[in-house]
Amino acid sequence: MRLNPNTIAVAKSNVQTASAAAATATIAAVADEYHAIDWIAVSYEGTAITGNLLVQLGGVTYFNIDIDGSTYVDRFFQFHVPMCSGNLNESAVITLSSGGSGVNGKLNVGYR
Repeated sequence: MRLNPNTIAVAKSNVQTASAAAATATIAAVADEYHAIDWIAVSYEGTAITGNLLVQLGGVTYFNIDIDGSTYVDRFFQFHVPMCSGNLNESAVITLSSGGSGVNGKLNVGYR
């Protein structure tokens, strides 16, 4: 396993959406390595926000949560045990769905 648990997660993906569009951070598979996701920060700005955060590792859903609010929403998800794929050589796809018409979203992922 080529994952050093003593390394610090750094924000390596920062995606901003346009109005009514999804934000997707894709972490490409690396030969003979795992990915560990330590935290995810998301925010929406607009009105009548209804969105969703989905994390898939190697095509398997590990985290799926609905996010809603009235005008501004920000959430920080800290994983005390990093979210890791079960196999080497797998990509990770983190998707913040559209928050609705007129809503802008931001997605930040800390991983190693």
